[in-house]
Amino acid sequence: MPLVTGVLILVLLGGGALVLGGGYLIYKHWKTANTNEQNLAAGKESPAPAPETDRLQEQDPSVAGPLAIKTTPLDGDQATVPLAAPADEVCAGGAGRFLILHLPTLHQLAIFDVNEARIVKSLPTPDDDVQFAADRDDLVVALPSNGSVLQRWSLTTFEKEAVAACPLPGRIQLAMGSGSNGPLVLVGGAQPGQTGGTLKLLDPKTFQESQFQVRENSQPLPGYGIPVGRLHVSADGKVITGPWNLARQENTYVPIATVPNALPAADFLCGVDQLWSLDGKVLGETVGGYGHRVWFVPGVQGPYFVSVNETREGGWQNLSLRLGVHVAANPHPVLTFPQFDALKGLMDYISGQPQPFERHVFLIPNAKLLAVLPLTRDKLVLYRFDLDQLLDKSGNDSLFVTSLPPSIFKPGETFTYDLAVRSKKGPVQYRLESGPAGMAVSSTGRVVWGVPAGFAETKVTVILTLQDTGGQKITHTFQLTRPNTPPAQNPLLASPPNPWAPGLPPNVFPPRAPNTPPAPESAPRTWYPVQKPAGDFARGAPLVRTPAETLPIQPAPLQEARATVALPAPVRDVCVGGGGRFLILHLPSQHQLAVFDVNQARIVKYLPMEEDHILFAAGMTKLMVVLPEKHRVQRWSLTSWECEATAALPMTAKVHTASMGSATEGALILGGPELGHGPLPLCFLDIQTLKEVAVEAQAGAGQAGIIQDYPGAVRVSANGQTIGTWNAGLHPSGLETITVQGNRVQVTYVHEEAGHVIPGPDGRTVFTGSGLYTSDAKKISAGAQGALVTLPALEGNYYLSLPTPLTRFLGNRQDTGTPVAIYLLGNTQPQVTLDNLEGLDTPNP
Repeated sequence: MPLVTGVLILVLLGGGALVLGGGYLIYKHWKTANTNEQNLAAGKESPAPAPETDRLQEQDPSVAGPLAIKTTPLDGDQATVPLAAPADEVCAGGAGRFLILHLPTLHQLAIFDVNEARIVKSLPTPDDDVQFAADRDDLVVALPSNGSVLQRWSLTTFEKEAVAACPLPGRIQLAMGSGSNGPLVLVGGAQPGQTGGTLKLLDPKTFQESQFQVRENSQPLPGYGIPVGRLHVSADGKVITGPWNLARQENTYVPIATVPNALPAADFLCGVDQLWSLDGKVLGETVGGYGHRVWFVPGVQGPYFVSVNETREGGWQNLSLRLGVHVAANPHPVLTFPQFDALKGLMDYISGQPQPFERHVFLIPNAKLLAVLPLTRDKLVLYRFDLDQLLDKSGNDSLFVTSLPPSIFKPGETFTYDLAVRSKKGPVQYRLESGPAGMAVSSTGRVVWGVPAGFAETKVTVILTLQDTGGQKITHTFQLTRPNTPPAQNPLLASPPNPWAPGLPPNVFPPRAPNTPPAPESAPRTWYPVQKPAGDFARGAPLVRTPAETLPIQPAPLQEARATVALPAPVRDVCVGGGGRFLILHLPSQHQLAVFDVNQARIVKYLPMEEDHILFAAGMTKLMVVLPEKHRVQRWSLTSWECEATAALPMTAKVHTASMGSATEGALILGGPELGHGPLPLCFLDIQTLKEVAVEAQAGAGQAGIIQDYPGAVRVSANGQTIGTWNAGLHPSGLETITVQGNRVQVTYVHEEAGHVIPGPDGRTVFTGSGLYTSDAKKISAGAQGALVTLPALEGNYYLSLPTPLTRFLGNRQDTGTPVAIYLLGNTQPQVTLDNLEGLDTPNP
């Protein structure tokens, strides 16, 4: 078999190193480093005055009364409660006192009481098709197939108290905060064939319109509604998440950050590998990464929440899930548990898709209980959760904040916040490091600020330092917002009339069936330009700008067949520049971009970054950096390493992706559900003028990346002529190709599961997780030897194939390495196969 000469393969290891082996062909693969978990330890709460407000009662509403919560009576540290039949859905109610489980085969709702550790009541349902939600006092049941009826049941007497017609027709979803007094959140009323509809807030006691309002233009988009199980409300009822996210300010719910698949806690959002503030800032550092995912799940009460951690000890075949316990929006656990048998099967390691953990794992601190609904759904597995006892057993020092700070301030009033802290080593000293003028913190941890009546700022950030007698220090940072502050200009309101659907608001599009076939090739196409003033655009700028010079690429100077390049910190993301000469790697903990030069086989430059969560892409001689927090874009030179220009982004919507042809001089392609025009969520930025480039697209173009919860993944050919995009996280993910024709783009969408969609360097062949396609999305082949994953070289006509976990499993491979086959386009036999490349685990393009 012939060998390939002059080939360089680079593998980015999770620990922060590049492994090299040989000259030109570069395979791009990385894993976010698995952040070192901190198992903090025993401690006691430092004294603090009782709070003067009812905020803690809102966060932890299990007060005295008929629904008061007691410690769950377990004979040991674990117990199992069998269910009469498998449950298909579950929710919490009574501020955590109850878990309500739907048993469809028995037409029942089973109510589990943590105070008695058993099922205490079964409520009849007329049929299998029910929706239900519970708050502190009541259970609301919707019967869509029974005339759209709403029922209210008391969680004290378990009696049916009221029946009313549902104000929304057709299929609905509903949710309530389990420790709140409402509102009842309804979404429904979609027309046949749609999944969207109307958002309504009802008073659960009367089924009338709630006193709470939703700010105008916060309704879900027609036709793009909520997948089943995706409507969530925080325990206190103040935060709602779905395709849009809302938070309550006094009596009004207002839009907050769009975070995909977010689960709402009281003052923050839980995501995958990240926690987010309500205004979209990442709290703490990003953890987890591919192969080591961390799913954060809000607790039922208080400041505690859990994480479900994917572990791969000894290779991909030894996979398990472990639980961590967190407090007060800290992504690092204060405790980690050994493996629970009840978690087995909740992660499908072949497809990489987990069960919705929020419907399987329930942390109820006031009952000292962790309850798990296993994959079989035919029982509840109960674990004793005594935080003080668990911290004592760990034997380590601990210092952490257990209180949740308030989220708002009001001009003319006094702001107070009493910190609750666990410290093993004696009393805690408090220090205010940053905050508004006049704010102070006492020796007991009370923060006081007399807010001036004329205070003009809408947001303030507070940073506190806490130190125990052993010298251990932590910081406690939070942001305060003035209530009912008008949000930043909404791009949906600022845009011109909608050219795609007259009569609908801008960027709101008429729904299309998800599997609408493309128009025949012979059908005439209607083209629509962007409707903006001409001055907003870079006049005469092309969508693809050919570079005046090309950077030479030479064989990497390796002394042996393999070499390792150490990195100073883990890498979060990477892009290609210089037509394949450079790999630009983001080191967020160092606030830097590291530039690896294949000509020298080493890092040749570190570029300082102003933000940790940046977007970046590179062309032949330029590197473009998007600063989302500052809403600015920078242009750096890949020859002088200088920052040449900085400007405000010309669009107001949130940018989710940045990409560019690595052998071009732009345009920079920015992606996001609210960007672009029509259902093509892309904007093109001229990198010379830093203005938007005018573009035309055919009517009905694009179905990838248009749903807010699922921003599309975007890849661009090296020559910039073909763009590939898909819906990461949706099934099917779709396969969409966009080809550039002057200043027009031709879009082709195929509604199937293909995995990644990566154009080759010349844009003529598209490489996917299910084989090779043409640039207009026509299947060429299943890929090399039927391999399910194909990846293009960064230049030339070579490509790689790698096995997926499924093909490795079916092939009964026991080794931990991954074979890489190198093919020449058009050949069915590999030029060479490389076995057991270090660090190259299952592919994650």
